[in-house]
Amino acid sequence: MLVERNVEVPMRDGTVLRADVFRPESADGCPVMLLRLPYDKSILTEPGFPSEVKFFVPRGYICVVQDVRGMYASEGVFSPFRDEAPDTVDTIEWAAKIEGANGKVVMAGQSYLGSVQVQAAAERPSPLVAISPVSPLVDFADNGYRRGGAVESAFFFAWATRMAIQTAHRCGRDEEAAALAALIEDQPDHPFPPLSRSSAIHAPFDEILKHYDGVAPWIRQGLEEAGRPDAGQHLSTQQLVPKIAVPSLYVTSWYDMLLGGVLKAYSVGVSTGAAPTHLVIGPWEHAHYGAPQSIAGELDFGPAAEFELWPLLEQFFAPLAGIGHGDPVPGVQYFTMGINEWRSADVWPPESTAVRFFLHSAGGTVTGGPTGTLDTVAPTDEAADEWTHDPKNPVPSTGGQTWSIPNGPRDQSALLERVDVLAFDSEVLPSAVEVTGAVHAEVWLETDAASADIVAALVDVHPDGRRYPVTQGILRLGTELEPLHEKGSISFSVDLWATSHVFLEGHRISVQLAASDFPHWDVNPSDGKAWATSSEPKAGRHRLAHDAARPSMIALPIVGELPAIFDRSER
Repeated sequence: MLVERNVEVPMRDGTVLRADVFRPESADGCPVMLLRLPYDKSILTEPGFPSEVKFFVPRGYICVVQDVRGMYASEGVFSPFRDEAPDTVDTIEWAAKIEGANGKVVMAGQSYLGSVQVQAAAERPSPLVAISPVSPLVDFADNGYRRGGAVESAFFFAWATRMAIQTAHRCGRDEEAAALAALIEDQPDHPFPPLSRSSAIHAPFDEILKHYDGVAPWIRQGLEEAGRPDAGQHLSTQQLVPKIAVPSLYVTSWYDMLLGGVLKAYSVGVSTGAAPTHLVIGPWEHAHYGAPQSIAGELDFGPAAEFELWPLLEQFFAPLAGIGHGDPVPGVQYFTMGINEWRSADVWPPESTAVRFFLHSAGGTVTGGPTGTLDTVAPTDEAADEWTHDPKNPVPSTGGQTWSIPNGPRDQSALLERVDVLAFDSEVLPSAVEVTGAVHAEVWLETDAASADIVAALVDVHPDGRRYPVTQGILRLGTELEPLHEKGSISFSVDLWATSHVFLEGHRISVQLAASDFPHWDVNPSDGKAWATSSEPKAGRHRLAHDAARPSMIALPIVGELPAIFDRSER
């Protein structure tokens, strides 16, 4: 392998970015694989680190690995995603003409490295022939910085703190870097200050954000922008994906905090039809880094989950890059949890039947333990369930689709000891039930608060009582100007994204509801204000209705037949 370090790449505005170039020993007529990252390009060649460079260069690719603007060896100021479209296009044009290149460029990489692919492909640079974004952030406002109106605290602040410390060191502002580092050191159990339990009740949260303002003003700006209706035009599925005209292979995971955005990008890509769009969904957490992996959270999904990603990318890229033909890549490959096997389909989601599962209980104040039952029979006259959301004592995050905190499938049975977590369990399943496709909950809520969150989770209850989240979602409702308490009982939908999961014989299907999940998402202060500016967080009393006129339910995409226990016409 021939290596050139810190090769200068001029941008259209005169800023110089730097890249490492890796060539095969005999580099002539080779396609170029471009990877652009803010995390220091040298990590991709560190011993023991799995990387595209080590796999693809021996197979005839020139790999160009570049520090993005404002990070490590590259000039300029880092502002996430703002400059990536023009910078990536300029780098593609440059890379297509370097020594030994055949003029064709492909792009690969995970997370931020995936996002810049989508941004660049939407600009349609002529040398770019294919992209494969793995776990990219493609929706700035509603699957990145925020989801359902709530701040993605665990992901956003963990990632932003790392970027802010690097920026401070780069600018010679070592005191501010040390201050951020000290905050991290002061919270050994919760390594990022905005994610600590003490910060959950900190008011106003604006004081936490001030730690970042001096070196990374984009943190506050990004949170504010993501909360506006016109947010994220520079990183938006609806804005970018319809413009993409090269084949795309998206890779995501059932426990990835960016799953929803990737599924949306795939769907938009298929519907626009400008170029073939492929999808892989595995049982992992955020970002498949090439090395085989089978464990997510507390569960091992077995040898089948140890997916070989890079051979698939080689199969996908080769005919497009001009160095081979290979077999066609399936339209969709997805992993079905529970039975732990891979399946292929022409499109996502595969065919299923949407079945409504209704929430039932005797009503009254939640006292802990399973609240009620779940079945396919519509409710009649049932009292509402009541509970109190205390912003100073939020429900602690326990696994799920998040990052930087323990994530993935983790036992949530301890949460049922609280009086602010509702659980509705089906009967024990006499035979397996498959759920594959999009999931959403319809909830009827009444509250005395100006604002409220509803966190909904689909949960697999094992025979021994362990409760593992399958997929989840959140929706924030109400503002200071349009308070919820003035609207009475309202109905709304919570998007739980999607899954492919078989609830095995002897298990139960459960729906869990709460009004907080911290630090996965920021805490709703109940007063209708943004958490950053709320000075008086208040407790809110919520009532969940599930009667004939207001049937709260979850819609599940069922594949195959349901057990006879769900065929009853009355309870």
